[in-house]
Amino acid sequence: MRTPRSLLAGLCAWVVALSIACPYPAVGQAPDVPVPAGVQFALLTRILGFDRNVPGRGTDDLVIAVAYQSNHVASRALMESFEAAATEAGEIAVAGRRVRVVTIDIGNGDRLIESLARERANVVYMTPLRGVNVNTLARAATEAGVLSVTGVPDYMRRAVCVGFEERGGRPKIVINLDESRAAGAEFAAQLLQRAEVLRK
Repeated sequence: MRTPRSLLAGLCAWVVALSIACPYPAVGQAPDVPVPAGVQFALLTRILGFDRNVPGRGTDDLVIAVAYQSNHVASRALMESFEAAATEAGEIAVAGRRVRVVTIDIGNGDRLIESLARERANVVYMTPLRGVNVNTLARAATEAGVLSVTGVPDYMRRAVCVGFEERGGRPKIVINLDESRAAGAEFAAQLLQRAEVLRK
């Protein structure tokens, strides 16, 4: 099993390599989601390796649910890009658990938590959404023990647990420490030192 130090080295290498491979702005990327979906997916699967509680959450697949709205073009496009990135990445495991991506069309958001429970989701990735209260959805996910993640910069200063921003042409990890802990995550100090950590 890789040590946190070796995981951190791998994460840092990926940040640099992916920022070179996917220079900003990415062609066809939504303006309110500056970090490409493929970069976000690659970093997210590595970030989960820094969560000390991932192995203890069960032996089933590690499920990432992509919350989107089918009637919102930017939302649907990011969902498709994220799903394609997961397919292209092939078989990935975190702490011995196979990573699996599912998609949830949330509509007006009133059945998100029910859908997350049905899919047995561990993580919910939030695409650009409209007509819904992101804070309410993120906090409901947290209360259900589901880690919320996003690439929409505006959502990162709300109740979402983990986010990705673009800084100087490279992706930057943003972690809302209180919310992520409330969702059951315990990120290693090595990751927190490299991320922007938000506290209440």
